Amino acid sequence: RGSAKKGQTMFIPSGWIHAVFTPKDSLVFGGNFVHRHSLEMQLTIFRLEKKMRVGKDYKFPSYQKLMWYVAWDFLKEHDDLMMQKRDRDATNVNLIAREEMVIQQICGKYPNHVLLGYKALAKELESWSRSKQKITTDQFPENMDVAKVAIQLRELLTKCIAHLGVSKKEEKPKMKPDKNMKARLEKKRKHSQSSRKKPVITPIKKCSSSPPANKICKVEGCKQYKRSKCDGYCATHYREQLSLQSGGIDYHVIPPPGRGCKVDGCNKYKKSKCEGYCLMCFRASSVKPS
Repeated sequence: RGSAKKGQTMFIPSGWIHAVFTPKDSLVFGGNFVHRHSLEMQLTIFRLEKKMRVGKDYKFPSYQKLMWYVAWDFLKEHDDLMMQKRDRDATNVNLIAREEMVIQQICGKYPNHVLLGYKALAKELESWSRSKQKITTDQFPENMDVAKVAIQLRELLTKCIAHLGVSKKEEKPKMKPDKNMKARLEKKRKHSQSSRKKPVITPIKKCSSSPPANKICKVEGCKQYKRSKCDGYCATHYREQLSLQSGGIDYHVIPPPGRGCKVDGCNKYKKSKCEGYCLMCFRASSVKPS
């Protein structure tokens, strides 16, 4: 957390997620700028904004075109140094030796993180030069061979990185082989297996094909469960008994116990919000005498 007072300027590093809060009405001037000390981070943010489809009004204007000129300026600096070396050397110096001296001079001028940023830029420029999308090709500078610039920048930075011997990720020191390491790992594995509790497996009870005697329908030969409020019958035989008692009404249309209309003699299902009546009986009970 930082506070900026009247007349102060605050610089926020590249890639930092931040929010601004003004406790009272203020006149604040803010802006974004790019520089060579955070090229790799700026390229990462550019790809992230493209993936998230950030609006044009919120992105750095003409960022891709600016990166082409950054690469061209770096190559121009190299070419100028080569020309100066050629003019100063009276003797006929070998071109390879002159190139080595220029590489050494460039590597001494810029720190390692800047050279790694230029290398990341060269990789990105090669990808842009092969693109056929109009949004990318419109950012190509006029009268510039973008493919040639990208290739030359990559070759130059490869020589610089090789000269300095720097890499993006430092290699971890290799561990010396330990003869007793394998024996210790095997001992640890056996100890963990012995100390681990074995799971107790509960045997699964086999279910019988027919219900128990105290839960079976009382009709002889029926293997269905008896239902509650059905006088010891299953639902099918209970409806059959009701059909026989009601004079041959089809038992399939008789509602089960608890779901029928509460009016005696009515064989229709009760409806929800009808106070236990079917729809017809509920309407009849709701009619007021005139």
